[in-house]
Amino acid sequence: MRANKSLSLTFVVVVFSTAVIFSAQNQLMKSIWVSGLEVSLNRFSSLDGEEITIESTKYVMDSIIDSHFLDGYDYEIIANAYSWLDYWRNSTKNISLSENYYNFSSQFRPTWPNSYVELAKIARTQNDYLKLKQNLKFAVKFGPYYPASKLLSIDVVFSDWVNQTNSKKIAASQSLLKFAQTWKHRSALNQMIQYSSGKQRICNLLKFNRLSVEACK
Repeated sequence: MRANKSLSLTFVVVVFSTAVIFSAQNQLMKSIWVSGLEVSLNRFSSLDGEEITIESTKYVMDSIIDSHFLDGYDYEIIANAYSWLDYWRNSTKNISLSENYYNFSSQFRPTWPNSYVELAKIARTQNDYLKLKQNLKFAVKFGPYYPASKLLSIDVVFSDWVNQTNSKKIAASQSLLKFAQTWKHRSALNQMIQYSSGKQRICNLLKFNRLSVEACK
């Protein structure tokens, strides 16, 4: 009786130990793949499209997905990678995949504003203004001082100026001027202006206030 009990206990310990070792190995490999994908994304943002090894990036993404036990950050970085792949290919092939992974990320990290910022951007490219409004609302709610949330709010108002209320126009204008007066987020501001449909209106306001921004030169 005691022998059977001891044997059962040993079996449980072995199974548990094996599961722990497997989980630890899986997490280690996933961390390595995630670090590799971070390197690839940095290359995407700093090099020409011809210099990017797209196939190797896709391989790393697939390896992360296959590793299981993904968290909110893992889903977000995969979504970012799909967005960059589309950018370099001048395509929208992966836009649904990006949207799905950003949604997964928001489920794991419901108060992280960046997922909603990216979902709002995707909604705008699809002319889905209801989703744009909903995701922008969450981005601002959970990240009222988060630069990406504020820049998207500015962009949305200036890009659809005639349909905005006076209070939103004033708030967006004041926020824009504050951004332009600091160098901390100048790169992000330049990028937003460069691709904004309201670029001319933004540049006119900055010029009137004697604020120089590279994207407006």
